[in-house]
Amino acid sequence: MMQVLQAAAKDSITVPGNFNPGNGSALQVLQMLKEYPTAFKGPRGRKRAGAALMALQRAGRITVETYRDHNRNTKTRVVLTRTYQEELLAELGADAENLCFSS
Repeated sequence: MMQVLQAAAKDSITVPGNFNPGNGSALQVLQMLKEYPTAFKGPRGRKRAGAALMALQRAGRITVETYRDHNRNTKTRVVLTRTYQEELLAELGADAENLCFSS
């Protein structure tokens, strides 16, 4: 799941902060990416994906932040935590120049 979230961050894709399956959820956005695992597809997979996102949030890898969209509506989005970003950048080294994180 982290690979999918990293791909979304790299492509500056806003991932909604709703982990429940359905319209307007993080799963709807993430499943459109080629990195999305097949284990998270289908009815049971969607439940596993929601649980995986919750586990990542509890582990401190991702967080849900509030922001205002271009219409000034308040919404939530998933972002990689600063601590995880620093770990990832240190791990990637020179390849990190191409990564873009929301803040």
